[in-house]
Amino acid sequence: MEPVLFFATPGGCSLGAVIAFEWSGLPYRLCRVPFADEAANHDYRRINPLGQTPGLLADGKVIAQSLAILNHIAARSDDPRMGPKSGAGLDRLNMLLGFLHTSYFSSYLPYWKALRGVSDEDSAVYAKLGSGLVQTAHEQLELLLGDRPWLCGDSPTIADAYFAGIVRWNDFHRAIDQSQFGRITALRARLEQLPAVQFGYAAENGLPLVSEGQFKGLVTAAELASASTGYV
Repeated sequence: MEPVLFFATPGGCSLGAVIAFEWSGLPYRLCRVPFADEAANHDYRRINPLGQTPGLLADGKVIAQSLAILNHIAARSDDPRMGPKSGAGLDRLNMLLGFLHTSYFSSYLPYWKALRGVSDEDSAVYAKLGSGLVQTAHEQLELLLGDRPWLCGDSPTIADAYFAGIVRWNDFHRAIDQSQFGRITALRARLEQLPAVQFGYAAENGLPLVSEGQFKGLVTAAELASASTGYV
């Protein structure tokens, strides 16, 4: 079977890997892992005991973590949207991926913790902490973006794909007024017009899927329960 990407619904960072697969020209399948579906999550944990998304099942082995999956896809595709393969361009790609994962993604962690049954007092503390972190992450990304139309230059890459998944989190948490960051707002608007991003949104929401890549269909975690032999 083709590689299977397990992606969270709705609104997960795993959207980035869906977009990357659409761009890559590689055959792949998708498996939805809804946050609120305990049965689906139980089946998924039989494949990936960490339970985190995205997860990739390829050649009987599980690859966890977004950046590892994005790099796995990019290493197997010649599509220019995978990003530069060497030189300063590759350095910038890795810098942006690292920033998005360690600074931007992590700035929302207090908000996710606040959703896990903490007291109202603790929730307020988490929200105050998170707001400052999210504000700083946006200020830093606005600086890193500069006058470029895309994160790494004149065309989108897997860094933009990853960003497409996590830039939406402010819609849910209302941490800051994102419109104050004109460059980020413009980048988000450009991303939302891309067919691969729209495909990812449709996949998250259970809508009809029209792929411009090599998408081979949906599978369920229950169908794949015995397909994994462990982690890479």
